[in-house]
Amino acid sequence: MKMRSILVAALAAGASTFVCADSGRAPAHVPHTLAATRSAGVVARADHAFSAYLAASSSQDVRELNNALTDDAKVEYASQTPGTYRTVDGYSLLAEAEDTAVRASAMDRVSNVWIFPTGDANAVFVQYETTSDSTVFQGAEKKAHLVLLEMRGDRIAWMRSFGPQG
Repeated sequence: MKMRSILVAALAAGASTFVCADSGRAPAHVPHTLAATRSAGVVARADHAFSAYLAASSSQDVRELNNALTDDAKVEYASQTPGTYRTVDGYSLLAEAEDTAVRASAMDRVSNVWIFPTGDANAVFVQYETTSDSTVFQGAEKKAHLVLLEMRGDRIAWMRSFGPQG
């Protein structure tokens, strides 16, 4: 149980690599398609877990992050080399906590969230935009993001960020 707490705490710190978020975001948009209708269950579970993940990342709330992610969750994010990803899990998360501490202080607002089914009963794409807090940066900066989530029950088991798109 202690290792799990360390893992979750480190994930909370490493989560800011994706985005720190305003926890009061609007519900996600879902396309009006037959595939989305058939995937309504995983879409709803992913929306809830992703929202909890963003809120926990923003507030560094370990308990909330524990509710959003499985015990063995893996988080991958694009590296600077195209087509390669950095996986954050296990003991490597402890190093990530220090590396991302500065980035965690810059708050971004999440908006325009869309969830798309993938054809896999447990996976969805999440597309969203972030706008940086203009008090931290010179003017607001808007970026588009794309994330692939794999769900296990009501929690995120695997997440891959394809990096800011703008």
